Amino acid sequence: MLVTTKKTLGSEAEREAFQDIRDYMARAMRFVDGFDLDAFRADEKTIYAVARCVEIMDEVSKRLPSTFEFPEIWEDDDCPFSDVEYFKFFRLEDAPRLWRVIHEGFPSISAAVDAELQA
Repeated sequence: MLVTTKKTLGSEAEREAFQDIRDYMARAMRFVDGFDLDAFRADEKTIYAVARCVEIMDEVSKRLPSTFEFPEIWEDDDCPFSDVEYFKFFRLEDAPRLWRVIHEGFPSISAAVDAELQA
């Protein structure tokens, strides 16, 4: 009985981590809604707000099950879930890179997260 409880708690923690990632992706997308790249580059507050969402997602990703694999886009140099790469987002000149992660990476990661939550 105790083993079952531990497994259930771990499962619930993993589900919450997937939900948190989904929620922070949605939040970042709301922050850039109506922006094009030029408007995003010109809005320092939005860049930092989105970067903060990515930072939180980075931390949350450490709670995901070890069997979960991010879609291929996350294996390239723009992976936001890497402590080393994340810090580059704090430089304003890297706004286009963050923009690419949001618009090209988030759809595939969202699909993978949704699939895990529906499983």
